[in-house]
Amino acid sequence: MRRKLIAVYVFLIIMLFCNCVYATFDADLVLVYNKNKVKAGDTITVTLQVTKITGTDKGVENIEGYINIDENIFEPITANNIVTDSDGKVVIGNMKLDLEDLTNTTSTDNLKENTVVFNGKPISGNDSKVIIDLPTPLTEDTDILTLNFKVKEDAEIGYFEKAISYDMFVIYSGEEKTVSASAELEITVEEGTQDPDDCEHDWVKNTEKSKPATCTEDGYDFYECSKCGETKTETIKATGHHYGDWEITKEATTTEEGQRQRKCEDCGHIETESIPKLESNEDENSSDNEENKEDENNNGAANNNNNNNGTPGDVTDKTTANKTLPAAGLKTMFLPAVILVAIAVVSYRKYIKYKDI
Repeated sequence: MRRKLIAVYVFLIIMLFCNCVYATFDADLVLVYNKNKVKAGDTITVTLQVTKITGTDKGVENIEGYINIDENIFEPITANNIVTDSDGKVVIGNMKLDLEDLTNTTSTDNLKENTVVFNGKPISGNDSKVIIDLPTPLTEDTDILTLNFKVKEDAEIGYFEKAISYDMFVIYSGEEKTVSASAELEITVEEGTQDPDDCEHDWVKNTEKSKPATCTEDGYDFYECSKCGETKTETIKATGHHYGDWEITKEATTTEEGQRQRKCEDCGHIETESIPKLESNEDENSSDNEENKEDENNNGAANNNNNNNGTPGDVTDKTTANKTLPAAGLKTMFLPAVILVAIAVVSYRKYIKYKDI
């Protein structure tokens, strides 16, 4: 019995040891794309990712495989399809690798350290081959390659299940373990558009992309051609304020100005304006008196001028001294004078007659 238990323990220990040493290495490929519905002349960007790296302590050191395209849809692949930085380096994580194009050379697809080797005409009959040597092993999900694919001008219209495929990619770990993976991209090619220079545009207004004008700012209408996709905008001038009637908010007095305002019926902007002070009664009387005094002064000056010139003025002198009576006055005084003289003569004769007696 004791021997059997020992044998079981030994077997379990051996199994655990084998699992540790020969743990299954695994990884997967994923394609990330910016669109899968295209038209003639479009460019689609596809990024290859290595994900789910397991079963290795040293990570992924090398990757190689084939990239194939549907020639009825895309232009042929070249090294120019691979996206690089401004120095022509392929960026993988925090690493920058040289890019070597073997398309037009007789070199074999040998692995080169810290390099992405591209061959656009592999003997295998595939469209292109890529070999990547990583200076630092990958242990987590990472973007490997980003490529731009150009849709042909005469691309076939329809739905394609395997428009772009990454086939037979072999991923190597530092422990001489490998795993194969593949990835495919489905594409729908829609009807192409006309060249804008040759198109008889059918402009359709897009209200969502248009901007209405306001009282103070210009707006625009956004149009898109339904045939070629060309766009244009048309400016809409600012409308200016549309005010309602004035409303008095503060009455004017003789000591303070008043105020009135009106409101824009479109944006609610309020315009304010002052109302001048009212004139007081004292000011009116004072003004009238000043006008009367001025008239009197003017009349007095006119009379003085008339008197100096020897002509009668508006004011009559009531005295008769040093003045010649008019002819009508002499006639009026003559009859009473004759009567007085006659009375005096009669009185004198009677006085003489009675005196002698």
